[in-house]
Amino acid sequence: MFSSAGLKRFIDQWPVEDMALDACLVLLGLWQGALDAWVAAHPLVTFIAAGPLQVIGLTCAMWGVQHGPGQFPEGRIWRFFSNLYGLILVLGVGSFMWLFLPAAAMDTKEGWNVFVFVFLTVLFGSLLGFGLILGEKPPSPLPFRHRVVTALGVFAFLAVSNSLLGFAAGSGKQVGGLFLVAGGLSYLPFRLLLGLRPPWSLLELVTALGTFGFLVARFL
Repeated sequence: MFSSAGLKRFIDQWPVEDMALDACLVLLGLWQGALDAWVAAHPLVTFIAAGPLQVIGLTCAMWGVQHGPGQFPEGRIWRFFSNLYGLILVLGVGSFMWLFLPAAAMDTKEGWNVFVFVFLTVLFGSLLGFGLILGEKPPSPLPFRHRVVTALGVFAFLAVSNSLLGFAAGSGKQVGGLFLVAGGLSYLPFRLLLGLRPPWSLLELVTALGTFGFLVARFL
């Protein structure tokens, strides 16, 4: 059994909240049928919710990340992600492409009207969230309770976006390759940003990429 000091040391050294997020997404994918059925019955409500949730998810993903190459750990893999950090951040802030797929799946006037609302919400909300992060300069490393809250924010967005992509895939109106690109844009930047902050763990990057592969496989 862990003592309280041992448990604190374990939590400080391992991103348990982020790997728990991956486990929950895999479990959600295994029992996706009921959620997909609900989304298919209420696509507009789910689509409307996706906009604010994407803004919240991006803000949570960026909260506490490192803002310079010199702040990453030593090692070839971390150097690789350090070099990609700017691209990951840009893709996160500009992650709009996946929104076209659920709108095209509904292909109704109401669906495209909601798409415009969601697109504008994500566009301006993401820029606002990015500015908030740069202005606030959250502490690094984050306290554990902040790590848990930010992981929950990212999980809420990823759960909804994956469900909407599942709904779009079920419509049969798009080809599988689009879901690989859209899934990457709606998942990878958000999830990888969580991994680019202390506590550093290569195992977390493995679980994040493995979960992405599992979720995309259901669309192909």
